[in-house]
Amino acid sequence: MRCTIGYETPFISLREACPRIAEALEAQGWPAKPNASFVALRQAQIALVEYDEATSLLDRMKNTANRNPAFAPAVLQAGRLSEEAKRRLESAQEQQELSKEPPEPGSYEEAMRQLDLACRDGAIAVSGDLVVKSAEGPARQSGCEIPAAEIREVSVAKRMLVTDRGTVINVKFRIEDIDRIWPRPADNAVASAVEAPAISPTAPPPRGSRREIDNAMKQYVASESAAGGPANMDRAVSAIVPAVLQAGRLLDEAKRCLESAHKQQELSKEPPQPDSCEEATRQLDLACRGEGAIACERRSRCQVGRGSRAAKRVRNPGRGNSRGIGCQAHGLH
Repeated sequence: MRCTIGYETPFISLREACPRIAEALEAQGWPAKPNASFVALRQAQIALVEYDEATSLLDRMKNTANRNPAFAPAVLQAGRLSEEAKRRLESAQEQQELSKEPPEPGSYEEAMRQLDLACRDGAIAVSGDLVVKSAEGPARQSGCEIPAAEIREVSVAKRMLVTDRGTVINVKFRIEDIDRIWPRPADNAVASAVEAPAISPTAPPPRGSRREIDNAMKQYVASESAAGGPANMDRAVSAIVPAVLQAGRLLDEAKRCLESAHKQQELSKEPPQPDSCEEATRQLDLACRGEGAIACERRSRCQVGRGSRAAKRVRNPGRGNSRGIGCQAHGLH
């Protein structure tokens, strides 16, 4: 039975929000992949943009060549690019005309569209770091609440917002707002995690690994240098062939292990649940670098602010990154 104590961040990033929304849409029957008509429409739109860019480049090259005849060959090259872009556009438009069904986006494309509308309509609160360009250089304001009226574009691919004042990076939403508009599906039987063997960072490389092949080549070059003779490709191949063959065998074995692990994962019916140490590490990491739920300090008593590099390096207590960092007791009780 899981305990209710612990810490969970109330925020979700722009990159994580779209798959979450897409999952909710798919639970309501939205198709995961776009249909052929939507794909043809998207290809036609991309081809149109490429044709406009090629035409603009051709016009600029013509104007430049009028001022300097040395640029005449560039006009010919730009003309060929424009003709190729025109042919791609015509082909894409023909494919689009052949599509009889109305365009229907996939769940992820629809999630991006709905999230963009929700942000610009003020249906969900948006926060992030505002980057404003000025004569002195870009200025960054962290943790800003972004009014809906200022949002002009939501770019999931670039993970940013475009506003009247500047660009917003590290965009975050409240999970409760996302789940309120796009309710998550009921918990279904999902695959549980397959325990992976722990590998020590100081352990020797596996037989036939890329690192061992490199070591074999270095050892061969060193032996040739010690003997005073030049390196020979045939002898080099003979020296590393055993390692290469072993690498191939290890790759086949790793592939079989992966397929076996996938089968075990598919057979697992219970939801994945980490042990207490792994969950404690995850929650401590979120609490330190997410919203400053607890205060961190170094042994020198220098305060570590949330979002700082030291606060972001909270990892497994057994690793060196957390050495010298402590948490105030009142933040953990």
